[in-house]
Amino acid sequence: MLHEWMNLNETMIDEMKSGRWTKTVDKLMKSGKHIWTADDLLPAFTYVVVRSQIRHLGTEILLIDNFSRDFRGSGEISMMFTMLQSSYHIICNEKNRI
Repeated sequence: MLHEWMNLNETMIDEMKSGRWTKTVDKLMKSGKHIWTADDLLPAFTYVVVRSQIRHLGTEILLIDNFSRDFRGSGEISMMFTMLQSSYHIICNEKNRI
């Protein structure tokens, strides 16, 4: 299972390195005029999650969800947690596709 996860990471990293969004992000970063939205940050956030190789990420997300509902509202922390969940779903869907 760990071997499959490592192969998945390498495949996703290769796709992200050669992907269109990398060129778009580079162009926007150089211009300095772009306002970053969640749609812009999700691919980069997913890349960081894949590279971090967190074991049992789904379990960690459930743990955070179960014990932090009182602390999360509609602010920045809630947005970051939602991005983490979205990244996890992207990774799972990509894993099932391979």
